[in-house]
Amino acid sequence: MIKRIDHIIILTPNPYQTSKEIEEAFGLVAPSIMEFGMFSSAMFTFGNVNIEVLKLGDKQSFKPYLYGVAFEANKQPWELLEDLKQANIEHTLPIKQSTQMVSWTNVMLKGLLDKEMPSSYGMQKNTTFNRYLAKFFEKLMGFDFVVKSLMKDVGESMVFFCSYDERIKAYQEYSQKVFSAFSGGRYGLKGVESIIIEKEKSNTSWERLGTPQDEDSVQSEFIESDKNRLHSIVLDAEKSHDNKEIMISDVKFIIK
Repeated sequence: MIKRIDHIIILTPNPYQTSKEIEEAFGLVAPSIMEFGMFSSAMFTFGNVNIEVLKLGDKQSFKPYLYGVAFEANKQPWELLEDLKQANIEHTLPIKQSTQMVSWTNVMLKGLLDKEMPSSYGMQKNTTFNRYLAKFFEKLMGFDFVVKSLMKDVGESMVFFCSYDERIKAYQEYSQKVFSAFSGGRYGLKGVESIIIEKEKSNTSWERLGTPQDEDSVQSEFIESDKNRLHSIVLDAEKSHDNKEIMISDVKFIIK
């Protein structure tokens, strides 16, 4: 089901400050902040995956933290729904969003983390009715007042499948060249090895979702906990750094 982890998300009230802190901590080049109305985004390339610095809405009273994981599927969004249904993982319809710069389609997932971005979940199928329903939601997302109302209630975490247009691939290829030109920054980073996830023993949603099929993809590691949440990002480097920990506010990076 999962081809690879497409990007990992850090939620922040100030993407400019958080981007600068990452740039200084790792000796990487901070990308431009892209403004999309009610949210702002910057994509750092860490070799084999992007780490997105994301602002949603106007909330200011929190520290930046690990917010979400976005997967690339081995199928197109509508073809993915039957697999999610068979795995008994609640999900939304594929909803496409477009801006002047890029367009993408998301399928939100429920039950993997304790708190999710609110949405209408259900065991959705690829039917004519649901396709019309998805188109209706897409039109709603084009109205500022709808987006603003959703941004007020953004949850504390999110997991989803994403599908981007060709412009994102070109952006990723360019970012890879920049990362290589700087030789992985201050620590000689080769990429992200894994994202560590705290998981209750009774939570089997992650097992049902499966693991990334691409060998070069970031992998998921789990530690038993009384919570279901994202814990930290493990970085691979040219030299051993004895599990050095770097904190960017509440985001923990571990360099092996």
